[in-house]
Amino acid sequence: MVRAAMARHRHLLALTILAACGPTDRGGPMFTSSASAGDESGEEGEASGESESSESSESGDGDGDGDGDGDGDGDGDGTTGGDACAFDIEGVWINEFHYDNDGSDVGEFIELAGVAGVNVGSCYEVELYNGANGASYGTITFSGAIPEELAGRGAISANATMEIQNGNPDGMALVHKPSGQVVEFLSYGGSFTAMGGPASGQSSTDIGVTESGSGPSDVSVQRNGSGSRGSDFGWTGPSTASPGSINTGQSIN
Repeated sequence: MVRAAMARHRHLLALTILAACGPTDRGGPMFTSSASAGDESGEEGEASGESESSESSESGDGDGDGDGDGDGDGDGDGTTGGDACAFDIEGVWINEFHYDNDGSDVGEFIELAGVAGVNVGSCYEVELYNGANGASYGTITFSGAIPEELAGRGAISANATMEIQNGNPDGMALVHKPSGQVVEFLSYGGSFTAMGGPASGQSSTDIGVTESGSGPSDVSVQRNGSGSRGSDFGWTGPSTASPGSINTGQSIN
């Protein structure tokens, strides 16, 4: 009986231990499977995150120009750039002016001619000079752009806002406003050297013709001849004035 009791005791002890430890053959794989699923889920999450990050990085702003404006000039305004006031030593020139007539001077003006479309209001002005002391005494400004009249050229004029001095000598300088460079420095009644202003230190070029002070107010000194730039034309006059138009006897080609 003792042996039988001991055998039953050992059997019960084995059952108790087995119940406490659980089904190791099934529990192990179940735990391992859970951990493996977690690992796989984590890897999938990382792959998905990397893929989305890569797509986001590749998409960027979609224009491929690095500035996000899509215009290719880097300033974001959708234009191609370019300088509308670029300096051209002979693209614009003084073409005609009236400064003296019988009695009180009236109708004084200065005319510029040159490449059509140039906005002389923004790009050019004329500085007036006193030949007695070389000092500048005023500025004539213009408004608008040169119209096209002939062969891509035209003329535009401005009334004098102050009296243009009567010379012997006096002069004027055409100035490129953005750069301050003098395009041409002309005088009438002789030559002199500018002592101030944009033409300071420069010697004027005498145009070789004058207004006498005894003629009518509707005449001027003016360029004529044939050419496409200021240096192609010679000065004549006094002749009937044509402010704002290509001069009579002036052929532009």
